[in-house]
Amino acid sequence: MNPQGIFNNKLFSSLAAMAVVMSMALVSTAQVRSGDLKISTDKQVETFAPTAIPFPGPDSPSANPSCATLDALHQPGDPINAYAHISDDWGIKFDFPSPNGSFPIAVGNGVSLEGGMPANPSLSLNISSVGSTMNQWNLTPLTFPPLDRLVSAVIVKGGNEGANVYLYPSLSAGDIGPFTTPNSQNAISHLIFCFEPFTAPTAANGTISGRAIRMDGTGISSARIEVLNLSTGEIRNAITNPFGYYTFEGIETNDLYMVTVSHKRYQFANPQRTISFDGDIVDLDFVAF
Repeated sequence: MNPQGIFNNKLFSSLAAMAVVMSMALVSTAQVRSGDLKISTDKQVETFAPTAIPFPGPDSPSANPSCATLDALHQPGDPINAYAHISDDWGIKFDFPSPNGSFPIAVGNGVSLEGGMPANPSLSLNISSVGSTMNQWNLTPLTFPPLDRLVSAVIVKGGNEGANVYLYPSLSAGDIGPFTTPNSQNAISHLIFCFEPFTAPTAANGTISGRAIRMDGTGISSARIEVLNLSTGEIRNAITNPFGYYTFEGIETNDLYMVTVSHKRYQFANPQRTISFDGDIVDLDFVAF
């Protein structure tokens, strides 16, 4: 088999494993996961660190993958659909080791825009990295505007060793790592964030509801649920009923909210959720451990 064929087989094997992971993570799109940014009623954003897809070393044509490379991997009829969410080669490249700080979506000081992506200096990408690891990243501010794009993939390059690619099938505005180079001995040589255009939904009112529950599924009464509008600072509170249910009505859409749970006797695995509210959300549950 020629080298290209070997590369393709390795790539498809990695992607097949990734597809299994993603299918497990996306069993129910009605369930909002920890830290999620909900984009539409039929999509949710995975904001936990996804599995890395390795791209081989310097002898491979994908030793330096770009957003255009990932876009090209999604072809009609392709049995692997991991790249189906990438429809553009928009990207921002940080062409220097282990970026740290807040960077406007603009060109300058080792930062370049790829694929014809327009600048948006009002929107910033905040990065924390050291050595071979990026610890976290996020976009700010999460308001409409200036939020006009979301991340579809992150490429972590480690010198001549190749790169790890982290995919966000339903797009993301931030995540906590670790995001590493293929060989942890090699520091990050550059980072690329791939983007997709994003248009905010029109404003309306809706409902947020769910439960506070134990791991066995029984409800927790008297849990305090707080909904904070991250744009206006308005706070609303509710207390769960004897079966653990809570409901907030009249929540304005086209805004970002942080939903938090607390209880004097219980601790919760994921006590905060961040959502971009564009319609009714049900089953926004909090599980105590």
